[in-house]
Amino acid sequence: MGTIQQACMLVYNGFIYGTSQDGGANGKGYIWRMDLSNPPDSVVIHTFVNTNRVGLVEYNGLIYGCVDEGGANNLGFIYSINPTTLAFTQLASLSTSTGYRMNQFPLSPTINSVSTRMHAVNGFIFACTRLGNTGNGDLFRYQISTDTITPLTPPFGVAHSGLQNFSTLGTRTFEYTIGSLLEVGQVSTTVTTLTTDAGPNQNEVPSNTIIYNNSVIYGVRTSTNTFTLYDFDPVSLIKSTITAASGIGADFFYRGLTIFNSNLYVFSSTKVYVLNASYVLQSTTIMPSTAICPGEQDGLGNYYIRLVSGITSDLYRFDLTLLTFTLVPQNFIP
Repeated sequence: MGTIQQACMLVYNGFIYGTSQDGGANGKGYIWRMDLSNPPDSVVIHTFVNTNRVGLVEYNGLIYGCVDEGGANNLGFIYSINPTTLAFTQLASLSTSTGYRMNQFPLSPTINSVSTRMHAVNGFIFACTRLGNTGNGDLFRYQISTDTITPLTPPFGVAHSGLQNFSTLGTRTFEYTIGSLLEVGQVSTTVTTLTTDAGPNQNEVPSNTIIYNNSVIYGVRTSTNTFTLYDFDPVSLIKSTITAASGIGADFFYRGLTIFNSNLYVFSSTKVYVLNASYVLQSTTIMPSTAICPGEQDGLGNYYIRLVSGITSDLYRFDLTLLTFTLVPQNFIP
């Protein structure tokens, strides 16, 4: 099996999909999937010939991802894979103008620390990169119907960590990065800064923006490792601090947000906090080990997340109702 399993996973149509950064026939990694109704065998469905460091996203029945090398400029390309036929299609190439290197550095020998995943909506795929035409990170928009990549402006002035911090409300798409909540255009290619927050450089929380009660909810880790949760009204452009979230303790990393049955779930690296619709803290659950990336909800009341202990990473299922963690065994077939 690959020694570095990407943390961001995709749950789609009864399967959970993931990628390895290495291993496989070419030593460049592979895509695997597991039938959630019949674990533990994880079957390899595609082996890479170019280095893969990016998670997966589904749109209109196809799965999309990106590699970090190869393509017209040897800076990587977007690809699609048909989950039924397993056909792999190379799509548009990345360049210095679109931005490239969508990964972040590994925190352990077994798992990639960020494992960027793109955001698909309304015929577009949005992504952010660590490197670009300024020598730093960029945002780009990939149009599926025309197989074209358009860089969004203005570019970033500091290195972007390439996290999945996108959320969409209707035709408006939002992203939080490096201290600012941005609106990125589905029609226009302009990036608009909506509000800014104090915090250390690259203090983004993976998967930390979510639409809840028609507001953009996002979290910020401050320089003292405290956590602030904000409610941003995209119509009035008014930002409010969710003071009830002050019960969430200090933690160096926060791993994402999800919603189920009108409750808001906040994942830190060691705990799960549940807030009700009035943002009152309802419960706290301690994780079996440490989370270093966000997980993925299956829409059936389960949240799948990879936890790390030492140099070992394991897949867990978190029941959003019972608030319990269950180890999901996996047997990788290289």
